[in-house]
Amino acid sequence: MDLNKLRKLNQDKKSFLKSNTDFSRNYNDLISYIDSVIFDYNVVIKNLNDYIKDQGIELNQYIRDENYIKLTTTNLYNYFEAIKNAMTRLMFVNSDFMQQHIFQEVKEIIRYTASKVKSNESLRDYEKKSKITSNEYHLQVETFKYQFTVFDKLAYIAIHMNDKYKRNVQTDEKYMAKFYVDFLPNIKFLSKSKISFNELSGIIEVLTKSSGWHLIRRLRNMLEHDFIDPSLRYNINPISDLLYIYICRLFIAINETIVTNEDMSKVIKKLKDKRG
Repeated sequence: MDLNKLRKLNQDKKSFLKSNTDFSRNYNDLISYIDSVIFDYNVVIKNLNDYIKDQGIELNQYIRDENYIKLTTTNLYNYFEAIKNAMTRLMFVNSDFMQQHIFQEVKEIIRYTASKVKSNESLRDYEKKSKITSNEYHLQVETFKYQFTVFDKLAYIAIHMNDKYKRNVQTDEKYMAKFYVDFLPNIKFLSKSKISFNELSGIIEVLTKSSGWHLIRRLRNMLEHDFIDPSLRYNINPISDLLYIYICRLFIAINETIVTNEDMSKVIKKLKDKRG
């Protein structure tokens, strides 16, 4: 798949419906394209790093790319817009996607942010840069930070479920959960199989070891803890869009590997019966 083919799929409103006879092929092509463009090659991520650096934001991120190609902001926008549109439709046009009750809140965070970006031009603009005194700057930061809460919530959900139903202990509310540390070991008992868990582990390893993930985390840490120069102008929309794509890719993996509501109830009942 290439960008033009992805755009054509987006023009067909039924391309990502499961009732479509080409759904499996379209689905697999989309996943392969995302994994290739975002995770396997660093061209897009290196350009994002340069984009941020040009604004005076130094994230101390060295990204190696032997086949570097300079992309314009229009190029970046076109890539991300096509990927985001396809992933959003995949997640929300099929009613059975990620329908586990425990994940409904995080799914709705993404539904909300997708709607918010669609209705607000300042969140889709890659060109205009704004000072910290502007509403546009704070709107961008709010959107980025709110999306990032998905990882914290996923970690908490996994810990809560494991503590309550498998370990049968009270969750330590003071513990500061970290997604890349806590999610996998705690959600393991709700995976469909050992193979499914290995698949989920593999995807999360790719995500959290990628250059894009480190770029996202360093920007988040900077926004949380570092000094922002009030004399400069900023635009973090492209990084926010990258974050959206990472979350959607994770959701797709969760949808494929974690048991359904019905099977989750069976797992929980079995654990309760075992304890007597």
